[in-house]
Amino acid sequence: MKRDKTRVDDKKNVKKVSGKSIGVSSSTYNFLTGTIVDSGTTLLVLPHKAFVAMNSTFHSLCKTTNLVGICDGYPGFFDGACVSLTAAQFAAYPPISFTFGQSSKITVSIPASAYLQQGFCLKKTSYALAIADGGLLLGTILGDTFMRNFETLFDRAVRLPSFFSSICFLLHSR
Repeated sequence: MKRDKTRVDDKKNVKKVSGKSIGVSSSTYNFLTGTIVDSGTTLLVLPHKAFVAMNSTFHSLCKTTNLVGICDGYPGFFDGACVSLTAAQFAAYPPISFTFGQSSKITVSIPASAYLQQGFCLKKTSYALAIADGGLLLGTILGDTFMRNFETLFDRAVRLPSFFSSICFLLHSR
């Protein structure tokens, strides 16, 4: 079986929501700490400027798509609220893409099932946003929200992570 492999070999990354750039310079994601891949961090943590821009980008989608938990007012996902969604409402959420690289770019996308998760709320069927505002002092931390759909290899010899399409569904389908 062939598996797709993505190798991250530098620190530049720009986020897109539904194919639309959130309009933040790649240097924002690398502020102070750079971009860190951390299997011990539950969430995807974004610098404040990127978090605010992602929130705005999701809200801009409300012109064409009713994203329950975003378009229906305060409080919503980006305010820390838990939201109940039907299957159809959940399906309306787009993937988020991450582009890494300067000269040779690669793009890795995560589906809504990675960044909207159950289990963080008192009501077990509600969803919460698994993306956090890292404030003004953190770069980007690619935690479980980012890695959950990939097998991640930390190549310590060259100090680079690689991401492989996950085959976990094959292991659990037997």
